[in-house]
Amino acid sequence: MKKFLAIIILTLCFIIPSQANDIEDFEIEGITIFSNLLDQAEKLGVTKEFILKREIAFYPNSKRIGMLRFKNRGTFQIYDSVQFNLDTKNYKIYTVTGILSKNTETKEKCLKKQDEIIKSLHEMAPSAKKVVDRFLKHPIDKSGKSISNGIYLDFPSEGTLSAECYIWSEELKNEGYDNNLKVNIESQEGRDFLQNEAY
Repeated sequence: MKKFLAIIILTLCFIIPSQANDIEDFEIEGITIFSNLLDQAEKLGVTKEFILKREIAFYPNSKRIGMLRFKNRGTFQIYDSVQFNLDTKNYKIYTVTGILSKNTETKEKCLKKQDEIIKSLHEMAPSAKKVVDRFLKHPIDKSGKSISNGIYLDFPSEGTLSAECYIWSEELKNEGYDNNLKVNIESQEGRDFLQNEAY
């Protein structure tokens, strides 16, 4: 049975500790990694044609894996938007990301929510290795004023669950960036791409 990350974010009070041994046991808004994005249109509140017409965004240093983000159209239970890193040829999903902008506006609020989520995820996946990254300058902001951190749960079978705080500079906020918390389900390929190829 799939583990709903939505449950974790809602209250954390009614989670029954059951163990998950594989990254594919988790989903965000009903969507898992390795599924095809075109088959998820209804869950996103759009059509397949809408997805196919969307312009795919790319990371600065590679176009091998692209990114699409969808705002909540009334079909999401928890997240303000959901983002996917995917194969641009066949729409296979390598990473599913739920994005929360509310109650994560400050570094302190984001860290509090991040700790709650990771604690619950680690209880559900005790075999995962916990890795904590401190806040570092985000590579997209050449001024060095934007920062991000992450707490990662690496599965022995490959793949990662994580919660990351993004705190943007005023300049980037003026360009439309919002402070947020991202909860990620990442395949090994998706994680390797972001760490070694995207930036």
